[in-house]
Amino acid sequence: MDLLEFIVYIVLCLAIIAFFSKVLAVAAIFIVFLCAITFLFINKNKEHAKVLGLLFLIVFLIHIIAVLFVYYTRFQPFNGGDYREYNSVAQDISSRLHQGDLSLDGLKVSHYYPVIVGYIYALTTPDMLMGQLLNAWLTYFSYSRLFYSH
Repeated sequence: MDLLEFIVYIVLCLAIIAFFSKVLAVAAIFIVFLCAITFLFINKNKEHAKVLGLLFLIVFLIHIIAVLFVYYTRFQPFNGGDYREYNSVAQDISSRLHQGDLSLDGLKVSHYYPVIVGYIYALTTPDMLMGQLLNAWLTYFSYSRLFYSH
């Protein structure tokens, strides 16, 4: 399969996904982007590239499945945790960014995680799925750090 055929298949798959859910199509593009960034960094470490790549695929795939399950079943373990508040603040930040307002005045922000999620919402779509996928991606870095801490 050459590159052009691969791109056609990807675009076709995204079109089919977008027919059912635009948010899921944007999420698929976001996942591909995060994976591409991760594999660029993993390939720089030639010594452990295979192990890190396999660890990434396993951890990220498990967390993506969990994220999609939680998102589509609306299952909220532990009463939703603090993620509802993060989502609300991130949506406010995204809305402000689209209006050209870069200020955080009047927002309840105790740290910058909701701000980062807000910027991702502004770049993609203001939906909780994007923030949860970012969280799944960040989980890999925790596991890789744990895996390589001696």
